[in-house]
Amino acid sequence: RIQAAEMLGDNLSGSDVHAEEAVAALIHALNDPKWRVRRNAIITLGKIGSPDAVCTLIKCLKDENWIIRSKAVHALGEIGSIEAADAIIHACKDEDASVQKEAIAAIGKIRAAKAIPLLINILSHPAENRDITADSDSSDDKYMNLAVGSLIGIGTPSTIPLIRILRDKNPQVRQYAAYGLGEVCDI
Repeated sequence: RIQAAEMLGDNLSGSDVHAEEAVAALIHALNDPKWRVRRNAIITLGKIGSPDAVCTLIKCLKDENWIIRSKAVHALGEIGSIEAADAIIHACKDEDASVQKEAIAAIGKIRAAKAIPLLINILSHPAENRDITADSDSSDDKYMNLAVGSLIGIGTPSTIPLIRILRDKNPQVRQYAAYGLGEVCDI
């Protein structure tokens, strides 16, 4: 079952052939007791990109397993459905740093302009917006990089908020803001 879900994603990625049947089977696989089956089904749903999976993937954000939550928020970003915006924004406050980082990145993929204040807050106060007990890969720089990447993904609506934080007292914040502005203006 684990490999079947993985192979299905490789074969259907970017194709509409039998996609409806595959999505239905993968959604059903999200109830499997084995977390690896659920993980692979989520990854495959993200590869297929079907909006039909959005509601079910949002439910996966409540799973007790952080891997499932992390893969679900990533898949929601891959699908690109703005309907998932509130759930993805909420996942930015997950107890697990991996889920938080995936959620911050997914915001830019779905171009959720409503998350701009949150992203600006993460950019200007990264330590307040992450799990302090998280692993060493959860540095302020990583969170700031993800936040500016999502602001760039959102595009033009991010311009004014980025301009405003160019006066921040922290030079690293100003550096990221200037970079983000340059990228938004190049789009």
